[in-house]
Amino acid sequence: MNWNDMWVEAHERSPLRLTAENEGKWTEYWSHCAEQYLQEIASEREFHRSIVDHLSQEGWLRGQDEVLDVGCGPGTYSIPIAMVARRVIGLDSSEGMLNSMMISAQREGLKNVNTRLANWDVTNEERQYDLVISAMSPAVRDRGGLLRMEAASKRSCCYITGASCDDMRHRNELWEKIVGPYNPSTAYDIIYPLNLLMGEGRYPEMKYMFHDMDVVLDPQMVVENYKRYFRIFTEMSPRKDRVIEDYIMERTTDGVFHKHGRRGLVVLCWNIPGV
Repeated sequence: MNWNDMWVEAHERSPLRLTAENEGKWTEYWSHCAEQYLQEIASEREFHRSIVDHLSQEGWLRGQDEVLDVGCGPGTYSIPIAMVARRVIGLDSSEGMLNSMMISAQREGLKNVNTRLANWDVTNEERQYDLVISAMSPAVRDRGGLLRMEAASKRSCCYITGASCDDMRHRNELWEKIVGPYNPSTAYDIIYPLNLLMGEGRYPEMKYMFHDMDVVLDPQMVVENYKRYFRIFTEMSPRKDRVIEDYIMERTTDGVFHKHGRRGLVVLCWNIPGV
């Protein structure tokens, strides 16, 4: 069974897949929605810190480590990791996300956080980091992406992806109204990287972690971000804009929109060969 081919095919089936045609739209979207994403991350800070605590307690993350965070976004993990590690490099293809991460680092008084604007697919790193981590990032989506993490690491790697939960319920319901039937793929299922690594002779450790999320957001910001989001997948129109506006405003109470649901993540860690 070729797990790499199956993983690639799952991404190709995904309605959210990155293509040459929509890559620029994805980059624009991530840069524009950085503020909302940062607020969501802030509201789930304790959950993400609990994952970093797990990495620290199990010895995957150590005090003198230099860490590379691939697809770091606004610093979801880079910021709490920097509170433990000696130095963190956040790599992302979105300048807006990197700017948001540095704002968070300055707010926390962290001086050991640096950024790198780059596309992981064309990045070549030699073994210079103690830990390479990638969390919920489309940058690592096949065998090559996983082994590129290993190539950049002197010791350990960590891959974090989602578990089956309902935290994307609003997006999925809007998709049905604006784009059409939503047929999710299994592109981010842990089964692919887990079996691929085992087939390569690695012995990863895996842990599931869950929490209940409730993020309070400005409804107008949510509306604008959803409009930009769906432009990636369909041609928008005034009617579709109104569908988004009505959906969000119907779920707005006292001037705030609550994004809530059950979030689950899978944390997969392994050492590179020879360690």
